[in-house]
Amino acid sequence: MTQKAKKISDKELILRIKTNSDQKAYAILLNRYKNSLMFTVLKMINNRDDAEDITMQAFTKAFKNLESYNDQYAFSTWLFKIASNASIDFLRKRKLKTTSLDNTLNNEDSNSTTFSQNILDPELDPEEKYVLKQRNRLMQEVVESMNPKYKDLIKMRFFEELKYEEIAERLNIPLGTVKVRLSRAKGLLTQILQEHKDKF
Repeated sequence: MTQKAKKISDKELILRIKTNSDQKAYAILLNRYKNSLMFTVLKMINNRDDAEDITMQAFTKAFKNLESYNDQYAFSTWLFKIASNASIDFLRKRKLKTTSLDNTLNNEDSNSTTFSQNILDPELDPEEKYVLKQRNRLMQEVVESMNPKYKDLIKMRFFEELKYEEIAERLNIPLGTVKVRLSRAKGLLTQILQEHKDKF
């Protein structure tokens, strides 16, 4: 990140996005927080591939819902709350116990590890649930419009929540190929979402 970019406040960048859909402002915010956000998510999830997915989801959700952001609070706080809640939802779906703030987790992707995190309330109010439901519906429409090669990967990874190994087995292709194609698919999806940002 350039020195000039570092001097621009989050508030100014968000204003540029809201008024002009400034692509450089998106990029600066992404570069400013992606590493620290990824680190935080990785501490909770303890799996790099899943943490990358959740980090991307957090940025996507934040950028699509900037109108609901209250600039009386730090953008980073809001962004990290979105990511933390997404991580907690992920852990719940994987049926991992998160009741203890210092808990040893064991799963097939990692060795035993101890972590300590501030657990945030993941419950959404009725309005947030409605917005999320609408966004999910629109997201599915966007995914359906993608090339089948990428559409199927996105569906298996994000809708069916299959692991990379499970996708490779189902499609009968190497694990490395799954990761490369999913990376391309996520990039394509991000591009499509940018083109349809007025709907989100």
